[in-house]
Amino acid sequence: MRPDEPSPSNFKAVTIWVIVLLGCLVLGGTGYLYIQWMRTDDILAQKIRDELRKKLPGWQISMGRARFDFQGRIRLYDLKVSLPDDDLPIAECPEALLVIDRDLLAQGQILLHQIQFLQPQFNIAQNDDGSWNYQELPIPKELDNTSPEWIIRQGTIFVSIRSTDDHADAKIVFRTTNVNLVPSGKRRYVLKGDTTVDRAGLMSLNGDVDLEAKTWSLNGTVNALRLGPDLLGLVSTISPTFRDNLHQNLQRLPGESSNVNDLVLDAQGDLSFTLSQPHDSKDQEYEARLKLRGGKFSHPAIAYQLTDMQGEIIANNREFRIKQLTAQNGPTSCRIDGVVHRNNPEKPGGFVISADEVVLDERINTLLNDRGQAAVDQIQPSGRAKVSLLLRLTPEGVKLDKAEIIPLQCSIRHQKFPYPIERVSGVLRLTDGIWRFEETTGWAGKREVKLTGHFHPEGDALIEIKTEAVAIDDTFIETAPEVLQHVLQALNLRGRADAIYRVSRASPDHPYEHELEASLFNCRMNYEYFPYDLSNLSGKVRWQNGNWSFEELSASHDSTSVTGTGTYIHPAGEQGRLSLVIRSENTEFDSPLRRALPKYLDEVWETVDPSGQFNSRTLVEWTPGESPTVEIRDLELTNASFMLRAFPYKVEQAKGHLSWKDERLTIGRITGLNRETRLEFRGEGTFPMDPAQHWNVHLDELLVSDLDPDRRFRKVLPNPLRQMVDDLDPRKGLVSLEGALDFNGLGSTGEHLTAAWNIDVIFSGGTVTVGLDVNNVYGKVKCEGEWNEFQEIASVGSFDVESLTLNGYQFTQVKGPWEIQNDELIVGSKKAIERVTADGLKPNLPPNERVQGRAIDGTFYLDGKIDLKRPFPYHILIKMQDARLEKFAAEYMAGQRNLRGIMNGWLELWGDSSAPQSPSGRSNTTAMKGNGELHIMPAALYELPALMQIFRLIQFVPADNPA
Repeated sequence: MRPDEPSPSNFKAVTIWVIVLLGCLVLGGTGYLYIQWMRTDDILAQKIRDELRKKLPGWQISMGRARFDFQGRIRLYDLKVSLPDDDLPIAECPEALLVIDRDLLAQGQILLHQIQFLQPQFNIAQNDDGSWNYQELPIPKELDNTSPEWIIRQGTIFVSIRSTDDHADAKIVFRTTNVNLVPSGKRRYVLKGDTTVDRAGLMSLNGDVDLEAKTWSLNGTVNALRLGPDLLGLVSTISPTFRDNLHQNLQRLPGESSNVNDLVLDAQGDLSFTLSQPHDSKDQEYEARLKLRGGKFSHPAIAYQLTDMQGEIIANNREFRIKQLTAQNGPTSCRIDGVVHRNNPEKPGGFVISADEVVLDERINTLLNDRGQAAVDQIQPSGRAKVSLLLRLTPEGVKLDKAEIIPLQCSIRHQKFPYPIERVSGVLRLTDGIWRFEETTGWAGKREVKLTGHFHPEGDALIEIKTEAVAIDDTFIETAPEVLQHVLQALNLRGRADAIYRVSRASPDHPYEHELEASLFNCRMNYEYFPYDLSNLSGKVRWQNGNWSFEELSASHDSTSVTGTGTYIHPAGEQGRLSLVIRSENTEFDSPLRRALPKYLDEVWETVDPSGQFNSRTLVEWTPGESPTVEIRDLELTNASFMLRAFPYKVEQAKGHLSWKDERLTIGRITGLNRETRLEFRGEGTFPMDPAQHWNVHLDELLVSDLDPDRRFRKVLPNPLRQMVDDLDPRKGLVSLEGALDFNGLGSTGEHLTAAWNIDVIFSGGTVTVGLDVNNVYGKVKCEGEWNEFQEIASVGSFDVESLTLNGYQFTQVKGPWEIQNDELIVGSKKAIERVTADGLKPNLPPNERVQGRAIDGTFYLDGKIDLKRPFPYHILIKMQDARLEKFAAEYMAGQRNLRGIMNGWLELWGDSSAPQSPSGRSNTTAMKGNGELHIMPAALYELPALMQIFRLIQFVPADNPA
């Protein structure tokens, strides 16, 4: 109660004081009335008026008539006491009765026994400055020592309390007031009476007054007081502070309705009070006690309706106290004890609130402030709890000093990760301004969960939820945050994990950070977009503020060992993206791996037909709702084999490195074997996701060693190329290849296959057929050409042969160009053949356009064309320049020592390869025709057989007796 608010004690003091004044006025005129006993009523009335002016100077008092009745009593009528400038009298009484002692009156003595006021009305009002209107009455003179009995019958008291704001003034009416003031000593009285207070009921009154000591006390009781809207309205009217505080508190509650008029209070209780002024001072003492004996309380903004309210409320000058106030709400029982000390800033007081079996549901938010509601919304508790709160009053307001919450079979679901934690038990305790979890446990599925940590409302916070071997199952995935759901569903992850969920903040100004750390074990994973079944999966997973990281991942697939790391970054307002770096060892090119590949990589698989083992390092990136991208940063072949379907030459025991990104295959350096043939190459390839686009494989550093161009090798060649190799028929030796090779195709079957090459073919003593057999070839043949989708071959090249044997005759340093065009092999210059005349070759062709070689210390030029279609017709021109006859004789003509000379000549040959080979395996020259010339100058020819032997050379007839 504010100091400027009127108290019940002030009201009672005003009432008693007015009664005393009126009584004194009447007592002062008792002697005079006795003398004028027999006079008329007018004289009596006038004398009373004069006496009142004498005893109460400055008072505006009016009275009607006065008279003696037949019982010897004096009756006064129409008494009024007014204030200046106030139309409403402060007191008025239609009739007052003075009772005197009749026996003493007969003896000439006057003794006033009783003063009765019949149906008086008092109008007590508070001024704007907080004072009361009766305080404006002048102080009366000292009254005599008589102590009659004072009686008020059927009185009415109106009290008007001034409002401090725009509200209307408060009105309190005491009706049917009956009060007896019985003398108990010199100028002392005992009070007893009752009155009916509007909107409160019948009030019984007891008290005492000591006029000499200027002290008084008043006790009252209201039994079976009905606490309802009427009484609440009365209190709100009396105390605007109470009304405003109540309204402000209701405004803080959530919900659409927070009006005072919506508050429902229906209870019963017994009210007792004491008002007193124990000494001569302005300070008054009071105490009121309300004992509740049942009732209910509710408000739309508070979802809990309280019933069966019991307890006691005490208010006095020193404190406001609540003792053992209890109530029920279904299974919930609550109790409040507390005290508010007045005028004691060091110990303002506090309250203890306890509740058993509190139901934790959506209604709990109606009891919490914004921060409390936010916390409840995050953890979404359900079940029941035991609550104990200690509220301490401070100059700043009410402070929650201590608290204890004991969950009873509760469950929680954190808003960020609503996996259910059930059967929660333990204590959540507030001490020193910090909330702490103590021995708090729960169950996630069949696994125990431990809750630890603290929360400082004005400081930091750190809460951890720990569990071991929690199941990553459908329940876990369905309750995970939406982002994690997408990831886990895509990964198809199942198994168990040791997990820590952490909520923290640095200060109230910082947002909460949410973090999950999990150690996976005994897990399986089968990624939706790469369904390669992994078992024995373990690793660490961390989630923080919407972003995920995967570390130390380890798993296996049969003999394959897989490790990895990854992240899932989800920027605010943007689509998240999963990135996984996966490393594998001893991985098999098997059917499970092939089924796991994206469709477009399956086309690559079909194209190269791999098998064996490899190690790899792969980057997988995926945005939910889109297809993943796969980048193989390093694929190390350890013991693999592969074979291009379009060129089915199988490479085994392959080792080396590959990489793949954006439809592009990079071949680091691959080595492998095919029987005894060793292959080594590097390059790149392109394999579009669109099957309608061509794929390409380019080998820019190809090395094939010890190749046996036998039937097995020729079988893998495309038809036109195989036919050409069959016709050249390389045999009787191994060849090597160096250079670049390019394949293009459509689909895995090699449809529309094309090829291009730039290769050096290195011979090591083999034999080829170019119309004639060329044996013991040592050196290399450069080849550059292409094979188009129409199966046409175009190629150019050159000879760089150290040595070869043609029909037993050795040629060295064989060099010169060649080309294949339109199924025709051109050796040397085609122009040379076209320029042959009767007297030989025109001399104006550059030597580098012709094939030339050294033999018998001379130079031989070779030009020709060979049709690569059966029966392989050919046309060859040979020129011999500066050959030594004596050298020829020494090497090919045993025993011939008398031949000398310089030989020059030319030979033109034509024919085909239709004749079968000789029994010795050499080319049959029976289909060969030609002509030519031989010049020996100077010559020393002494034997005809020797001359014939020379002609056998220029006709490429095999030598009979090589040296």
